[in-house]
Amino acid sequence: MCKSGQKSCFCSSSMTDMQSEVAFIGVFVVIVGAALTMFFFLRERRSARLRGKFGTAEYARAVNESGNRRHAEARLEARSKRVERSWR
Repeated sequence: MCKSGQKSCFCSSSMTDMQSEVAFIGVFVVIVGAALTMFFFLRERRSARLRGKFGTAEYARAVNESGNRRHAEARLEARSKRVERSWR
């Protein structure tokens, strides 16, 4: 029996709790989705910037040599910063 005296298992307070949980889960899913979208967008933007800076052939060569795009981009980024410092 619920606090309000109803015999039903779903009294209004449990429905409100359930709605709150569903709303929380919905907000959580939206936030995680937005974070993943932003992550992939920024990753692609970084790749495009490095590809434009070093050229498609050099970028592809760096990825093939390292076998990992993330490692290749880190090396290209380090090289870019090193060259920038030498020009100052």
